[in-house]
Amino acid sequence: MNGVPTQDGKIWPTKDEALHSPVGDIQLVFCRNCTYIWNSVHDPAKVDFVGYEFSLEHSARFRAFTEELAKRLIEGYDVRRKTVIDVGCGKGQFLRKLVQIGDNRGIGFDPSYAPPPGGETPDLVGYRDYYQDRYTDLSADLFVCRHVIDILGDPALLPQLMRRAMNGKSVAYIEVPDGVYTFGSRLIWNVVYEHKSWFTQPALAFLLQKCGYRVLRLEHCWNDEYLGIDVATDETNPTFPPPSEAQAVESTLLRFVESVNETVRDWQGRFARLRDSDQTMAIWGAGARAITLLNLCDPGDSLVKVIDVNPGRQGLFLPRTVQEIVAPESLGNNWPEVVLISNPTYAPEIEAQARELGFKGEFWSL
Repeated sequence: MNGVPTQDGKIWPTKDEALHSPVGDIQLVFCRNCTYIWNSVHDPAKVDFVGYEFSLEHSARFRAFTEELAKRLIEGYDVRRKTVIDVGCGKGQFLRKLVQIGDNRGIGFDPSYAPPPGGETPDLVGYRDYYQDRYTDLSADLFVCRHVIDILGDPALLPQLMRRAMNGKSVAYIEVPDGVYTFGSRLIWNVVYEHKSWFTQPALAFLLQKCGYRVLRLEHCWNDEYLGIDVATDETNPTFPPPSEAQAVESTLLRFVESVNETVRDWQGRFARLRDSDQTMAIWGAGARAITLLNLCDPGDSLVKVIDVNPGRQGLFLPRTVQEIVAPESLGNNWPEVVLISNPTYAPEIEAQARELGFKGEFWSL
């Protein structure tokens, strides 16, 4: 895919900035040995995390997931009254859960870090910076790195830095999107420039083993869309998956490639039928899926609103296609005939909220 927006977690304060936001190309490559998938023409200089806003914590269902994850890590590794470091902590919501539930001390690193509304507390320190060499003298009992290594130019960079800071009893939890889920479900809308890397279970284990870790636990999480891996610092020899497993991944990728044009044509046809019938549509969810859809398919005048419940995204503009993001309450009595839910995972809560706000029309899911 050529000329696509380089970031979906970064949206723009003005129409002009959105219209001229950076673009790049995607050329995916697959390794038949370890099953790693990556964008071979990815330029890390086109991705930054300043002004990054992509929190999913405004979803009650997602909040429940992260709370259960925090409890599992705290209880499973006895992380109570200890130190936790979150590398790429975003605004710090998950780190605060680890601190509060386990009575821990937290240290977070992210250029987009924001202190809580009441200000910093003694048990949590946030660095508005990238995690780098000079911070490896800060040790912790639990390291967390969620949805970061798949975005970086070198996915091994942070695991290697974290390992240098870990003591013999430290554990780390790393989470990434599951490549097999994305490509197996033919979610072309999730294939964005921001993600240089797509990991399968074997590829993620192989990377962490190469970085000097022993895998303690590796499993699917969050509706099977993510992979979560727990690791310790004991070194093990990296092992390739059996050829049959690699062949299965390759078959999944080939089916995905064959489906792309058909999927785009299908949605272009849907939008054309909306226009022909003088009906209008709103997209609910202004994240990666909506951004990719709008850059691959032109809904024209049928699209009247792009909605998001995240206040940090409201009033800003989507890259290249320049739609303004609004709160669902702003529609008042002016709902369109169709609401397109960009991420079906959230469909039940979105449908309930839309009906409560007065929407009477039809729901579509991407």
